Amino acid sequence: MTDAKRRWFQPLLIVIVLVVCVWGMLQLMQSRVKPAKQKPQAVTQAEPVAINKIQRGSYPVVVSGWGLVSAKTQHRLIARVSGDIETQADALFSGRRFKAGESLLGIAEQEYRLKMAIERAVLEEARLNLATEQGRALIAKQDWQGADPLLMQNLRQDLPVNQSLVFREAHLAQRQAALEAAQSRVALAEMDLKRTRITAPCEGVWLGEALGIGQFVSAGSEVGRFACAEAAHVTLSVPRDTLKWFVKYQTAKPTVVKVAGYDARFLGWVPQLDAEAKMLPVMLELAKPFEYDHPVLLQEQVPVEIVFPEIQHIYRIPETALKHNQSVWRVVEQPDGESRLRIQPVDIIAREAAHALVRIGAKSGGANKGSGTGSDTGSNTQSVTEQDAQLSLVVNPIPHAYEGMPVRVVSEVFDQLAVGGSS
Repeated sequence: MTDAKRRWFQPLLIVIVLVVCVWGMLQLMQSRVKPAKQKPQAVTQAEPVAINKIQRGSYPVVVSGWGLVSAKTQHRLIARVSGDIETQADALFSGRRFKAGESLLGIAEQEYRLKMAIERAVLEEARLNLATEQGRALIAKQDWQGADPLLMQNLRQDLPVNQSLVFREAHLAQRQAALEAAQSRVALAEMDLKRTRITAPCEGVWLGEALGIGQFVSAGSEVGRFACAEAAHVTLSVPRDTLKWFVKYQTAKPTVVKVAGYDARFLGWVPQLDAEAKMLPVMLELAKPFEYDHPVLLQEQVPVEIVFPEIQHIYRIPETALKHNQSVWRVVEQPDGESRLRIQPVDIIAREAAHALVRIGAKSGGANKGSGTGSDTGSNTQSVTEQDAQLSLVVNPIPHAYEGMPVRVVSEVFDQLAVGGSS
């Protein structure tokens, strides 16, 4: 082959090989079996939840908290006489208890004994003067009655005679008044002598420090403070929104009032909010606070529980089941066996430490929202069905929860307070 033929044949050969390769690749691609197109299926996984089963029933409204114990009444001991402190009760310190009639402080009494002796001497002198005057009056009366009648008749004609002066009646009245004044001064001296002994008017507790022996006190000055122990006041601070219960039952008192576990008496609420905490003060009274097995002390913080009458057709739910402070998440089983999430609004009736009393579902809302006790019968209120008597509420958080969300129960939390109401 000549050189000229070789030069044009080699490029032609390369082109032929490339064409054959391309044709072969196309044949292979056309001979492949194409798989059938399948629509993508959405895979939805059920959300694991923990539930708490609650029971519809009648539950009481319980207002609880910690109350501050204070004296029902505080008294000031005032010295009625002046003098030096001479005696003092043993260990008269702040917080010491004492009995009614017990001597607490004694003022030097020697001066008042001397004054009483002087007044008694004046009294005896007044008695003597009255007796002497009574004798003189008797003699004057006898002389008047024994005189010559003719002489007395002539005397009356010549000079008017005041018979009361003759019988010394004015002198007798003056001596009698002097005697009564002397008796009064003796009585006052005896009272001052008794006042040198300062005694407890009631069983109580000494507050603050006592005056020392030898210290001078003047009449009208304060010598100490004390509180009677017949009863103590307990102040409970509650949120402002609980006022409706105390107003509603201001005529019908709470059914149970406990202070530190002991029976107490509900006095009322104070119409003034606390300046700092903006809480409502509620006053209670505890009788004989120091006589219990575990005495209740002044200025002590004690647990308080106030129970109001029961409310019908409501639920007590744990705070963990209350979502966004306005709804609950129910787990509802579907006919196909799956469980779905149902979001329902609630009416909050009362809040407790770890629970809330609410109306759920058809019973919530309407004209009686947040109203009182009993079986409400508003025109906008529908009856609660029997299937709503027991509910399963989600107590764990779920991010991005929505109505109808598939859920799967993995645990159940038992709460005795949520199922303990009376039907």
